[in-house]
Amino acid sequence: MDALKSGLRHKKSVLEEDRKKYGGQKPRCMRQASTEETFDENPVERGPALGLFILDILLKKGNELIEEHMQLFQKSTDAAEKGKDEDLCRPYLEAERKAARAKDMGMEALENELDSIKKHVRRIRQLWPSACHGENSQQKPESSRRGERNKAIDDLVRKFKSEPADLVFLTDDAALIKASFAYLDFFTPQKSENFAFRMDFDTICEIKARANGSASITRQFGDFMAVPSSIIRVLAAVQDQNNLA
Repeated sequence: MDALKSGLRHKKSVLEEDRKKYGGQKPRCMRQASTEETFDENPVERGPALGLFILDILLKKGNELIEEHMQLFQKSTDAAEKGKDEDLCRPYLEAERKAARAKDMGMEALENELDSIKKHVRRIRQLWPSACHGENSQQKPESSRRGERNKAIDDLVRKFKSEPADLVFLTDDAALIKASFAYLDFFTPQKSENFAFRMDFDTICEIKARANGSASITRQFGDFMAVPSSIIRVLAAVQDQNNLA
């Protein structure tokens, strides 16, 4: 350590012997996972009397955790790939079955209207990426580009909900079928696909609510169901008077 001050140097033979004995590969517990840093020979062996080194223990536990979480991740991935949300798929699949039965009876009108809905949804889906990204003009400020994207998406949502307008037999269920098909046809287990949710979030919620035995209501109707606090105070006062009487 003080070679610069004392002028002393290691003997070459001793230095070579120490290099062979201690200059081996770094132990795995001391290597970074993202590098392949090594020395020339095998790592230094730890004496049996010393037991396991604390970093070796931590490395072993870390590898066990990696394996555990990888298995959990694989299970979740397999579950996602096995199927879609059955509730959200049901309105379209039921309409498809009805159209097939009607066709067997010689009535093709349902199938034609269902095809019209499918074409409409797919046409909107083709416009979806360009509406989300908008124009890549760097001359406009970000706030302006964001406003243009939001307007393009809102226009697409209105178009999605208002068409096709020539339905006869599927008019009552058109919103449910469109939202269901938008989810079913563009489902991707590898990434989150929010097309159907962005186009008609209210109807998606309605489908799930119906599947769970609930009913969706409008905000106005919900407000009518809420009892104002002033009425509660009056009723409480009347109740207190009745109790005193």
